[in-house]
Amino acid sequence: MKKAITILLIFILLSTAILQNRVWARDVEKFNQIQSGTSNRNGETESIQASEGTNSLIGTVLTYCIYPVGSVINALLALVIQSETGTKIQLFTIEDLLFGRYELFNIDFMSVGQNSEASNPAYMSSNTNVLIKENVARWFYSMRNFAIAALLAVLIYIGILMAISSVATDKAKYKNMLIHWVASFALLILLPYIMSIAMNVCQVSVDVIRTTAEKIAENTNMAGQVANENIETQKGLNFETTLLYGKIDEEGNGFEGLLTKIAKGYGWESFTLALVFLILSIYQFKFFFMYLKRMLTVAFLMVISPLITITYSIDKAGDNQAQAYKTWIKEFLVNLFIQPLHALLFLIFMYSVYGIMERAPLLAIVFLASLSRGEQLVRKIFKIERTASVGKLRRK
Repeated sequence: MKKAITILLIFILLSTAILQNRVWARDVEKFNQIQSGTSNRNGETESIQASEGTNSLIGTVLTYCIYPVGSVINALLALVIQSETGTKIQLFTIEDLLFGRYELFNIDFMSVGQNSEASNPAYMSSNTNVLIKENVARWFYSMRNFAIAALLAVLIYIGILMAISSVATDKAKYKNMLIHWVASFALLILLPYIMSIAMNVCQVSVDVIRTTAEKIAENTNMAGQVANENIETQKGLNFETTLLYGKIDEEGNGFEGLLTKIAKGYGWESFTLALVFLILSIYQFKFFFMYLKRMLTVAFLMVISPLITITYSIDKAGDNQAQAYKTWIKEFLVNLFIQPLHALLFLIFMYSVYGIMERAPLLAIVFLASLSRGEQLVRKIFKIERTASVGKLRRK
């Protein structure tokens, strides 16, 4: 299905590129004759102009069909972020999402109440992310207390078995169970510190990538003010904002954005640009949904983490594998470090294509789509393809 859609999109793009410039050879000859005054046939100019007008009209109609779809998607995403943070934004961008500028997708559940702007009580009471963190902390401590009680019950059970056992092999077996119980209890105590360290490493990685992006933008010709007075951008590239609204540097030079070109354009050229805008909006929605799911998944994994320590000793005593703990730690780490991976790939691919974004916006979208190929390659290298929670950018 996806291959068919890809082939269809390629066909549409090639068709629009060809149709908007294609004129039959005899028509060019007639047109030149009419323009130079060497032809006296009446109606030839009108016929050529009518043909071109018909093709342009079709392209314009298609533009008005697909452009509102992208606009609605983008407006809804911006509205969700604005309603959650209380900050007025005009555009939801993948770059700001990956660089950790949206509090809604923050997964540092070990630092409740330490968010930016958290000193404002009204902000905390209205922020969904903070409310989720508070509930996660509440349920985590409840589950931890339950796990402690369950492990104590298991300890009593192991002690009774060791007391009534008279066979040496059974005593060795129960002694081994006691060792695994000690490991389970130690894991229960150390688990919050393990998760906190992992989250801090993830956050530091994202901060380093964001700082690198900002320095690259400052030290090159990428920096500049978006050509829209209503858009307030963060430091750095702001790839999507610049692509859609254009850029103006300190000397007054720059280029028009995609939305401006769509408004000024006509026919198949405008349709091609509107199609690029629609594809970009679809990718923005895909990233929004993926990271919202990631935030909820990490919250759930944290809540059930104390229960995993109970099964640890049972699994180790059974087949010495601890399948539940291995599955949990894999899901947790993959969900956690998928953001630094995406941010790094975004930095590499999108900053590379920035220089040709003005002339070839479609190529910039192709590079954005290549994030999926880079993610898939990294997953294969580290053998983390099979994860049940976090989704891939590209599925077979």
